[in-house]
This record gives sequence, structure tokens and C-alpha cells, in this order.
Amino acid sequence: MNKIQFTIRRFFRKLDFFSLFGVLGTRDSFRAIGASRASSVLGTFGHAIILMSLIDFVAAIIPPQVQNPVWELETINLLMGQIWFSLVGFALVLTSYLIRYYLDREARIPVLELTLFKFSRWLVLFIAVVCLLMPPLIIVDTVRVHRINTSQIGEATQNQLAQLSQVESQLEQVENIDQLQSLLPDNVSFPAGASLPNLKQQLRSSLASQKTQVSEQGAKLIGDKRFNLLETGFRNVMAALIASFCLFAFFWRTREFVD
Repeated sequence: MNKIQFTIRRFFRKLDFFSLFGVLGTRDSFRAIGASRASSVLGTFGHAIILMSLIDFVAAIIPPQVQNPVWELETINLLMGQIWFSLVGFALVLTSYLIRYYLDREARIPVLELTLFKFSRWLVLFIAVVCLLMPPLIIVDTVRVHRINTSQIGEATQNQLAQLSQVESQLEQVENIDQLQSLLPDNVSFPAGASLPNLKQQLRSSLASQKTQVSEQGAKLIGDKRFNLLETGFRNVMAALIASFCLFAFFWRTREFVD
């Protein structure tokens, strides 16, 4: 058995598989054709990813709601989440072009592909400029949305506190158990033999506790939303700066390929 395995291995070591493809010519020509086909596949996938990213970008900004900071932040967050797919698409296009330019110098690059590559470069520059302008907008919108959240939560908290204060004022005017019962939900009942002063004192304590709880919940909700805004804003600012740097580098370093 070992002798058979040794013989088979020796046979395959001596066999030149490239000689089986006589129709393809030499090994170098086979590699050239393989590189050309690989670059074509990469370029196709790259342009497809770029096209899908453009569709997502257009869908994200339509219909536009200018001067709406909530919509602007949500749109920027969506775009920053999609920008990396665009970078991958541009990288695939560049890789395809480099394979054709360096590894297969005899291959003729179609005019359409060159046109698409030039268009991709200028599209990269446009997106890079947009990303570079995003951080100031993110900061301004974050502040505006925080003010809106604070105002809305503060208004809701004040409304709840006002309702509790109204119940407290009505409680002071209560003179019997029936009037006290009218201030409470129907499913709440008093223990038998309970005195009115004790019940009123218990309700005062309960209302005070509820008012404290409402104020604390409002403050906590404002803090949580502020933290989420800062976290998302910092992520988007860093993503915009990094994406802008990568896109500018792509545009600058590919200038020699279109000269």
C-alpha cells in the first residue's frame, strides 16, 4: 500500500498540469487570462456594490426634511452605516483596475470601464467632501435634538406633576370617606375601620412619593437620551472623518491611473 502511494505521488510531482491546457498556451498566458477574468469579476462586484450604495443613499434622503434635526441625525446615522459598503466597492474596483494595469499589461481595458473608473473617482471625491462637512452638522443637530428631548420630557414631567398636585389640592378639601374614594380608582378600596385623617395622610405620602418618582424618572430619561445622542454623535463624527480620509486617499493615489 505504501509503495502504491509513493508511486502516485511521484507521478503527480512530475506531471505538469499546465501542459494539459495546450489550447491556452504557456503557463504565463494561463495566469494572464486568469488574472484578467479575476479582475473582471472583482470590477463587476465593485460596481454593483457602489450602485446599490447609491440607491440606498438616494432612498435615505428622499423625501428630504431640511431643518429637521431628528431626520438629519437619523439620515446621517444611516449613511454612516452604509458608507463602508461603498468603500469596499471602491476597493474592489481599484483592485480590478490594478490587476489589469500591472499584472496583465497586454490586456486592453475597455473604454466603458475606464469611464466608470473615472466617474467612480469623482464620486469618491464628492462623498469625501460630504463626509468632511458632516461633523459640524452632527454636533449642531445633536445639541438641537438634546434640547428638543429635554423640552418634551420636561413638559411631560410637568404635566404629571401638575396632575398629582391637583389631586393634593382636592385631598385638602375632602371631608368624608366618600369624597376621598372619588379621588381614587374604582378598584381601590379602604380597609374597614380606617379613619379619614390616617387615610389622607397615607395619600399625601403616596402622592409625594409619586411626585419624587416622576421627577427622578424624567431626569433619568433625559440623561439616558443625552448619553445615547453623545455616543451616536461621537461614532458618526469619527466614522465621517475616517471615511473622508480613506476616500481622499483613494482619489489622490489613483490620479496616475487616469492620466
